[in-house]
Amino acid sequence: MGEDSTRIHDEIESLRQMSTAQLKAKYREVFGEETRSNHKQFLFRRIAWRIQANAGGLSERAPEAAQPELPSHALLLKRLVQEHLHIRLVRQALPLG
Repeated sequence: MGEDSTRIHDEIESLRQMSTAQLKAKYREVFGEETRSNHKQFLFRRIAWRIQANAGGLSERAPEAAQPELPSHALLLKRLVQEHLHIRLVRQALPLG
């Protein structure tokens, strides 16, 4: 391992020993903003990813791969409208009583 790789590895390994409060403080330091999360593993992964990204150790695609794909707002709205209309049509087709 090179000197930079060793430093990054050591910094990430030190995160494993941190409490949730310490990780939240580190998150603030690394991202420049507060986090609302109290999930220790989430905080660890986000901070470790940012440390590696800042060091140039991740590919261009890494940020996309690190986050699950979420539907765009337009697609989500379309899906909700379709489901609502489907439910209304089914209710109208069913006999009452």
